[in-house]
Formats: sequence, structure tokens, C-alpha cells
Amino acid sequence: MSYSHFPYPDTTQFPFAEPEYDPIAIRELNEAGILGYGPNNMYSKPWYNHEEQRQEYYRNVPEAYYPQKDPAKRGLVTPYQKKSAVSNVPPEIWMEIIKSSGPTPVGAPVPLSQVTGGLRGMALSMQERYTTLLIEPIGPKRKLPDRQQVREWVQKSGNRPLTIIFVVDCVDWKAPSGLLDIMKELMCCLSRWENVTLYVPWTHGMAELLNRGDGPPTMLRCLKLEGQTTYQSLTPFVSALVRYASSITDFHWADMFGQESHNGSGFTTGLPMNFGNLSKLHLDNPLVLPDAFSILSQTQRLVSLEINNLSIVETAPRTVPSIRISLPMLASMKLVIHFEMFEAQSKVSLVGPLLSYLITPSLRHAHFGFDENWNQSAFASFLRNSNCQLQSLVFDTVSITETDLKDTMRSPMLQSSLQSLTIKTGEQPWSPLSEKVVERMSPPAKPSTLSANYHIPWLRKLCVNLFTIQQFNGQFAEMVKRRAASGILKEVEIVGTADRSRFLKRMPRDIEAIEKLGPTMNLKVTILTK
Repeated sequence: MSYSHFPYPDTTQFPFAEPEYDPIAIRELNEAGILGYGPNNMYSKPWYNHEEQRQEYYRNVPEAYYPQKDPAKRGLVTPYQKKSAVSNVPPEIWMEIIKSSGPTPVGAPVPLSQVTGGLRGMALSMQERYTTLLIEPIGPKRKLPDRQQVREWVQKSGNRPLTIIFVVDCVDWKAPSGLLDIMKELMCCLSRWENVTLYVPWTHGMAELLNRGDGPPTMLRCLKLEGQTTYQSLTPFVSALVRYASSITDFHWADMFGQESHNGSGFTTGLPMNFGNLSKLHLDNPLVLPDAFSILSQTQRLVSLEINNLSIVETAPRTVPSIRISLPMLASMKLVIHFEMFEAQSKVSLVGPLLSYLITPSLRHAHFGFDENWNQSAFASFLRNSNCQLQSLVFDTVSITETDLKDTMRSPMLQSSLQSLTIKTGEQPWSPLSEKVVERMSPPAKPSTLSANYHIPWLRKLCVNLFTIQQFNGQFAEMVKRRAASGILKEVEIVGTADRSRFLKRMPRDIEAIEKLGPTMNLKVTILTK
């Protein structure tokens, strides 16, 4: 039996989605009027016998019946006749998921490549997946990828800039086997290096490899050195690399050994880089004042500065710049004194002389640490000369007195801008945050136009030591309560080195009161103890 007109198939009654039949072909039969109900001719047009007709139909079918196959035209519309939940997700979304899954070590399976064949082809064909070369020992034998795997990744990356990261999870002085072959392969794309993380002890004896590069590393923007932070540990390979890379904007020398290095000069001679392009400088190595002045005088574009080992050679002559150093773009600065000098209770001031010659009008975040000889007059002069509006200020184990803290809070550069204040005294049995200072930080109980102004009224976060809290008997909690009631103070953090179990047994009265304020006044209270 046949009909001249047959309605569109009802998928709730007939298995049109079976893989051996094609719904498009059935629709063609409906339009032609030759599809019948008989058992021998019902759905009797398998798709594999009419491939040419199917392709012609796909080209001529209206968009209402079959969506565009081109992602640029169809947007996020799912292709026709997809069955599984995985297949219903548009490929654009899968591509974003693959990109956000993070870098994959060279030689390891790509994420989502073992789910379906379609995702495997999509993941393996994305050039973005191969622009980050994570050189990491994998497997139970902790072997590095072979040279052929590195070559394949470099080739699949096309001509895109590369990010190369050597991952070291332990202190290892000896380079693993196969590293030299990997470096030889990476030299073939030296001109495409953009972000590089090197483990310095592994680069011994590799200086001549730079001559095999396809060109100078002119695209290198970010360089991070890991290992021991002594100038004697620098290898000729590292020195030559920073000399040829003239466009480095982010330099980081990190200490992976956790040991304080001996004092000494030689930063500018061991690392002869172009400091004029630097926007970020993070140093864990010991840096003496003459080298610090020499570097900062060349970094006019510096935005972030972090010196974690500011040191001095007491036998060397004191050299200071002839004029003040202006850093017009510097927004974040961290200056920490060498720990050995702090333990020896040296009488030499380091932060003061450095601040006396700096002008930073754009400074917003300042951090000072382990300064046993805090120079308040130099800091106050620095704030006046820079005319900066600090938003965050950290004193970490700094010998600042009660009077110094009062002068700092009264400064016009902080009174209307400071939003975060941290005062940590370590294990020292003293704190500049006294009862008088807390009293001047407390808003009046009944605000009025005749009330005296209180210190730093726009403070949103306050971090203090456990010892600081223990010396109060409700005054600190009352100050926090009044500030939180105004809706400006949002976070209070209390840090200490006491054992937490013992601390909870004799919890200070102020901490109990502050913890109760959290739920009622939308105040975040954090207590950090060992």
C-alpha cells in the first residue's frame, strides 16, 4: 500500500533514530509519496545506498530542516541527529573546557582525549594545547619525555609563542638523563620562547647550545629562575640567555632550597639584562644596597617590586645615587631584610636609606619585613615626597613603636585611602598597637559633626598578632564592633604561633567577642595558629 501524501514520521512510534536507517532518506520518500506501511517496504531505504542523494539533500535542504554545519554560521546550535549527552554539548564549549584544563606534561595523555573519538580528535588538533611545554618527570621511574615527543609538541604548536616550564619537585643538583637532548630540541624554537621557568642547577654545561638556536630569544617576556640564590650558582647559560633576551618584562629569581644565602654583590654582573623593560621584579637572592640603587635607577617601567633579601656588605663603602630615583608606575613594593642580619640584630638600617631616594607617586601596596632598625622619619619623608595614596600597608616583624604607628595613621596620604593594615610582631613580646592607638582608631559611639576624627576611617581589613589581642580587655573588640557597625570593616584576621589546642583553652576575651560579631555584622573573622 502506498500513499500520495504521507505525514512526517512520528519518532514516538517508530525507531527512526536507528543507525542503519537515515531519517533524511525517509523524509525524501515521504515527499515523493512512495513510502508504505507494508512489512517489506517500510523504512526500506538504508542510508548507505544513497550517499550521493544524501549529500545533495544536505546542500539543498532549508535551514529550518537542517541547521548550518559551519560553526561560524550556526553559532552554538547542536548538529542534527545527535544521540548521547556528550554529543549534545556544542564543540565550542568542549574547546573551552579543554583550554581551561591546564597544561599537560609532555608525553602524558591530553585531558578528555580518552572519552570519545570526537573529543580525542578535537583535543589533539588544538594548537593551544601544545604551546605550553611542561617538562616533568612522569611515571614510576620519573623519566623525562624523549626527544621525539618534544619535537612533536613543538611541531603541533605551529608558529605560536611557547611557554616552557621545567618542573622539579625536589632538590636535585644533577640533571636527569635525556635533558640535554630535550634542550637541543628546544633550541630549534628559541625565537618563539615567551615564558620560561628554568631550574638553574640543570643548566651547567649548556651555554654552547644557545649557538644552535633558530634565532635570538627576542620574544622572551617572562623568565623565572629556580634553585639556589647565590651568584656563584648562576651558570653561563643563564647569563647568556638574559643578555640575548632584550625584551624581558617579568623576572623572578626564586629560592627553592629554603636557605639564606651569604651576602655579596654581583647581581648586575651575573645577570646582565636590559632592566629598562622590566615591569615585574621578584628577587629572593641577597641584594645589597648599591646593586638595588643601580637596578632601580634603570627600571622606569616597573610596576611590581619584591626584594626578599635586602642585604649590605658592612666592609664595603656606602654608595648612594646622586639624585632621587623616580618610579612613576610602581604600584606594589615589598622590602624584606636579610634574615641573618635580623637575627644578629644589626644596627644598620636598610629600608630607610632605600626609601630616602625613592619617589613612587602610583604606589598602592607597601610591605616591609624584618627591619630591626625602622626609620620612621625616612618613611614619613618617603610618603610626603611620593604623594602616594596607599591602600594596603604591612608591617611584618618591624620595630615600629607606638609613636611611629600614630604618626603613620595620621599621615594625609593614608587617612583617606588606607583600606588594609597588617601589624605582625612575630614572637616578639611587644606590639605598637596599644590601648591609646586602638582608642584613636575607634569611631565615636554616637557619631556627630562635633566628634573628633578617628584614624584611617576607610579600613576594610585589619590583621594583627595573637599577642596584640592578649594585652586587651575588651577595647580591641569594641573598636572592631563600632567599625563593623558602620559597614566599612569587612575582615579581621588574627595570626599567632601558639599551639591551637592550648590557645582555645584560654581564648582571650576580645577574640570571643569578635567571633560573635561575624554572623551578625557580616564580618569575616579568621584565626590562624599552629
